Amino acid sequence: MVTRRRAGITGILAAMTVALTGCTLPAQPGPQDYVGTWRLQTASGDAAARFEVAGDNTYTAHDIPASMACGTEVYSGSPPGCADHRDAVDFAGKWRLSEADAKELRFYFADLLLRKGYRDGDELGFYTHTLDAPRPDYVFTRDPSGSR
Repeated sequence: MVTRRRAGITGILAAMTVALTGCTLPAQPGPQDYVGTWRLQTASGDAAARFEVAGDNTYTAHDIPASMACGTEVYSGSPPGCADHRDAVDFAGKWRLSEADAKELRFYFADLLLRKGYRDGDELGFYTHTLDAPRPDYVFTRDPSGSR
């Protein structure tokens, strides 16, 4: 009986603490939070590489580094320009959020998963080698003038 009372009191105290501190879970990004233009961050600040993400779940990619767009040795499912070993490629396709993680944006080309981007605030990071790296290999930021 004493254990039940303690558990009940503990539950009430936890609920009151949450109510009094205004502690809420951060909102997960939804599909609309990805719509807009995302530009590659570079040291010089002048990057042409960008993703234009549309609300109809399509995207257009411009001047994307080949090391990011052409990640496999199989060119049949890769964007145009990969087989020619270009430095940067243009392509378009469809995108969707991962069902398991709302911060994971998946880019598809020719109905094949091309690359996953991971959202952190207004940054969209892409790993080309390993997810264990301290920072993504490529980081795109939302362009305030080209968003939504």
